[in-house]
Amino acid sequence: MVEVSQEEFAQLVPPGAAAAIVARYDVDRSDPSTDFFQVRTVFEVVIGFSPHTNDTFSEMRKAAARFGQTQHLGPGKTVCRVRAVLTSDVREGSTVWWAEQFSPWHMNCEPGGDGRRCHFTTRQEAEDFIASSPPPIPYDVGGQVATAELRIFEESIEHREKYAGGRGYYLKAEGTYASGWSACKYPLPLRGPSVVVASYLARPGIGRLVAGPWEAVPDTPT
Repeated sequence: MVEVSQEEFAQLVPPGAAAAIVARYDVDRSDPSTDFFQVRTVFEVVIGFSPHTNDTFSEMRKAAARFGQTQHLGPGKTVCRVRAVLTSDVREGSTVWWAEQFSPWHMNCEPGGDGRRCHFTTRQEAEDFIASSPPPIPYDVGGQVATAELRIFEESIEHREKYAGGRGYYLKAEGTYASGWSACKYPLPLRGPSVVVASYLARPGIGRLVAGPWEAVPDTPT
């Protein structure tokens, strides 16, 4: 990635460009214990340009596919979680787990042992995981048999938040209040004394190399 001045950036903007497609690295600053929710963008890099300012997800996806840190937001990408779902009701004392709920006894069958945290970026990958996995083993719960099956739950990475307090239209593989990369569009000209651009958009002799947030941000998740 290369940091350029506004004057240098003007040399990189294609004729007729009306907007820049930008990859953002967000850090979750929320504290649910105090009912405080906030995500803060700590790094931005231009990964493409557009001749218009329309919020077109297909255009954002194509630009995201070119930048290494946002390839998981490219065309055909999504969030698919494989979860073990109960196929029958289970009662233990006054507690009831209904059929169609996630099974607390079969999480070891899910990707990474916890399908809430681990996900696939395409539906095909999720289907392949289920096809290659043995059926969940029935679990004895106080003399009752808890049975489950693996199912796919797909979440869109296309976020539409054009309302007061929203972040506009953007791509992100997790919820709004989560650390990670997103991609969006900003109208030109961009603000600030300098701009960071992806290396493939830069020209020799223009700008200075800069570190990415995985090196510059101490609390970046691994």
